[in-house]
Amino acid sequence: IDEVRRGQLAQHIGHMLNISPTDLQQQMRRLGRRVGRASAGGADEAADGGVGPNGAAALVERHILEVLLNRPDLFDAAAEGLEPKDFEDPQLRNVAENLWALGRAGRLSLEGLLGSEKTSQYGALLAELVTAGQRRANYEQTLAGTVEHMVYRRNRREVEELKQSGYSDEVLRRINEESRRADMRRRPKIS
Repeated sequence: IDEVRRGQLAQHIGHMLNISPTDLQQQMRRLGRRVGRASAGGADEAADGGVGPNGAAALVERHILEVLLNRPDLFDAAAEGLEPKDFEDPQLRNVAENLWALGRAGRLSLEGLLGSEKTSQYGALLAELVTAGQRRANYEQTLAGTVEHMVYRRNRREVEELKQSGYSDEVLRRINEESRRADMRRRPKIS
């Protein structure tokens, strides 16, 4: 991010954590250099944009958290289709668990996450997610696409588990057809 936004972010987070913004910016630069060196060393990470071993899956999970940290009002749209257990990356799952807990209680905010004992260790990750989300913007569209992708991924995983447990393809087709039928309670007919 540019220096102005980095300074604003350091001011905001420094104020919340009662840390000097200058010290926080130095720490952010150090972390940035470490991440840069680590991703430059790994060909796999460079191939998938430096997002780690899960590649696209971790990127999708990051996008969801980026949106929700910047637009907490969109929490219900994400929570309708997802649960924290859908997140594969352990750090992102931890952040998601706390984010979901605050969201269900109606208290979702960056300050609330940073104040939580369980996510306070992820301050740098939260700052990174917030700034990446601000750069991306386009929150509603990003959330809709990423939630849809994670639901699809979860459904594929469940089908594979069913196949491994011995269900035939015909039984799985019937289950799939049943799940595709519209649930009229969720999509009421408007006259």
